[in-house]
Amino acid sequence: MNISKSVKIKIPEGYKLESVPKIYNEKLINDAAGYAYNIVEKDGFLNIYSARVLPYSILPSDYYKPFKEFMNKIVEAETQQVILIKQ
Repeated sequence: MNISKSVKIKIPEGYKLESVPKIYNEKLINDAAGYAYNIVEKDGFLNIYSARVLPYSILPSDYYKPFKEFMNKIVEAETQQVILIKQ
């Protein structure tokens, strides 16, 4: 299963981008899952991209702990803050 999201947000007039989260890429052992996250500023817009690849519907029980850590890292990546400052 592939899940991709793309969001485009206009930066309000009078504000400029100070910082964005780091690019984030993560793979689970043996490529059992993958995730990528990136935010780019272009032409006064924030373009937010994320992609999650889960090629298997069932994983062996020994993948539970690594998969839980993998999902926690996704939550951490997606809760990073974009900082705008008033000009």
